[in-house]
This record gives sequence, structure tokens and C-alpha cells, in this order.
Amino acid sequence: MPLGFLPAAAVAGGLLFTPVPGPPPMPAYGAVNPSLSLSPPAQTPIGQQIQQNYRTQLRSAQRELQQANPSGLSPQQLEINRLLNSDAAAPR
Repeated sequence: MPLGFLPAAAVAGGLLFTPVPGPPPMPAYGAVNPSLSLSPPAQTPIGQQIQQNYRTQLRSAQRELQQANPSGLSPQQLEINRLLNSDAAAPR
């Protein structure tokens, strides 16, 4: 519809550009219930074995990372803590 056919009040009132509120975005599937699997269950024995192997590898990697950095801090956070706790950070 050309603007010439719209009432002046509709154009002046901004009715053409008013956003329509929609439903809020849905959270990620895993965020709703983290214990739910994000992948469908395997239908074949080989598929089940592949999924089991993958889960085992993920758990092993997670365990190794936790042992390497038991605090759970990021490298940047560890560096800041190191600097704050060092003699260089002490006032003279």
C-alpha cells in the first residue's frame, strides 16, 4: 500500500513501525534439563557402542582437565591470581 493512501494519523503515530512483541526465545534443550541427552538413543548395537565410547572419551578428557586445573579457573584468571599473589604486585 503506498503511503499516500494511509491516514496521516497512522503515519504520524508510528503504527507502521511498531514492532509486534513475540514469545520469548526458548532456552537451549540442554539448559532446561541438563540430565537429558542431546542426541537420540542409538538404534543398533554398533551405534550404542560408538555413543558409549564417545561418552567415555568425554569423561576422560573432563577428568584430565580437572586434574590439570582443579580450581576450574580460566588461564586468564590464573594469571591474574598469580600476578596478585606475586612479589611484583606488592607496593613498595
